[in-house]
Amino acid sequence: MHRGLATERSTRDLFRRAGLLVEDGINVRMPRSGIVEQIDGVVELDGHRYLLEVRDHHAPLSAEELAWPLLKARSRAGVGLIVVSAGGYTQPAIERCRGALRELVVVLVHLDELVALQDPKGELPDLLRTKVRAAELHRDPYWRADGRPGP
Repeated sequence: MHRGLATERSTRDLFRRAGLLVEDGINVRMPRSGIVEQIDGVVELDGHRYLLEVRDHHAPLSAEELAWPLLKARSRAGVGLIVVSAGGYTQPAIERCRGALRELVVVLVHLDELVALQDPKGELPDLLRTKVRAAELHRDPYWRADGRPGP
């Protein structure tokens, strides 16, 4: 649990150092029922907002594990989703996100893509823009800058 929170914080800090507007995690509370939703962060890129979901799992994320983050993003008008995963994504997870592209922009990032950045301030916004473009135009939510295939 603590490692996951540290990865969330580090990811938000990296996005901030890259010059992106980042809002820290949000807990949506409802009267009487307590916390209903937990959002790891919100990133603004070129005037568009994206919910940020960070997962520090060693295994690739499954389609089922992405269902809740996709639902959270779908429930907000005009908001996309950026998912950062330490373990990557299964093919069914990528296909679920590809299907969601009809409704919202979904960008899947492998944590090693962020670690590999030499100059986050210059490279991270461009990496995200390219991934957004690949999602929007090529229906590819998991475009990899290093040319490596998905799962």
